[in-house]
Amino acid sequence: MRGSLVLAAGILVALPSGCGPAPGDDDDAPAENTDGDCLTDAEEAELGTDPASTDSDGDGLEDCAERDEIGTDPTLADTDGDGFDDAEEIACVSDPADAAETCYACGWPHGDPGDLESTGADEGDVIANLALWDQCGEEVHLWDFTGPYYILYATAEW
Repeated sequence: MRGSLVLAAGILVALPSGCGPAPGDDDDAPAENTDGDCLTDAEEAELGTDPASTDSDGDGLEDCAERDEIGTDPTLADTDGDGFDDAEEIACVSDPADAAETCYACGWPHGDPGDLESTGADEGDVIANLALWDQCGEEVHLWDFTGPYYILYATAEW
């Protein structure tokens, strides 16, 4: 007959099979997590993600990163529906949750920090967010080139 050993008040007690908690009654048992990500199978069922895959929508981003860090939908490869999947938009420095912002054809990153405000046209001022055309024939916005770019904007008067 199989049983279990329990330490109670310093005394070792042998319990025969059938005594103690029934299978599934242990509240301390770890929740099932088939794919080993940050979501239990129950959480995956609630979210609608695949408990057997860490990337339910197949966009190249893990479900946990989409939910917890990036803010995209782990059940949709293209969260904002703009034709670029979430991983493509992250790679081209575009916001995967903003359909109005898509990847530039020439691969320019979207560098606009979102807090710029035009202050004028004098030296040291922040210039307006001008619309420009790049070599791919696409309209780009000047403020997307903030950061690692040095832009010389010169005018001449005759």
